[in-house]
Amino acid sequence: MAMNCAFSEIYSCICSDQEIALSQIGRRVLVISSAAALAANSLSENAAETNEPKGTPMIPLKSEFLFTLTGTVATALDIGHTPSGERRFYPVSGGDFEGPRLKGKVLEGGSDAMLVRADGVAQPDVRLILKTDDGQLIFMRYGGMRHGPAEVMERLARGANVEPTEYYFRITPLFETGSPKYEWLNRIVTVGIGNRLANGPIYYVYEIL
Repeated sequence: MAMNCAFSEIYSCICSDQEIALSQIGRRVLVISSAAALAANSLSENAAETNEPKGTPMIPLKSEFLFTLTGTVATALDIGHTPSGERRFYPVSGGDFEGPRLKGKVLEGGSDAMLVRADGVAQPDVRLILKTDDGQLIFMRYGGMRHGPAEVMERLARGANVEPTEYYFRITPLFETGSPKYEWLNRIVTVGIGNRLANGPIYYVYEIL
């Protein structure tokens, strides 16, 4: 009987010690779980701060058609291979332009000092004088880029008509004029999509609003 009591006391002590140990482990797990939850929440908040735009929402880019310009060029003068690349000079012999707010002629005397880079990209460097149908003069200048697959560019070089969707041809015209009627051209940014034809380019020019 004394032995049974002693065994019972020992068993009770062991169970009590195990309960204390399990309680301590439980508290540690709770602390660790709480810390992990706080860390995860902090990371989530940081990610949200990084991904969500701050301040004013993004403003969509809008445009409005300005005019279509068709130019004619004379035979190119090959300046040769310069430190910048292959330089070709195209005299502009004329053309016309038309849009909802202005139309007229491209005067003879303009030029395109085109540069063909080592990577094959052609960069126009154009200066034109536009004369509106009501007699106003507008200076137009633009750069840009033209490039595409080698086979397509070879066809263009031969003078073949190539669909504009087959290659990349974009320009960024700027305007200057002293005409009160067209002075708004001095303050706008425009972008043009180009298509090179056998006798010269055609551009669809848009005002960026």
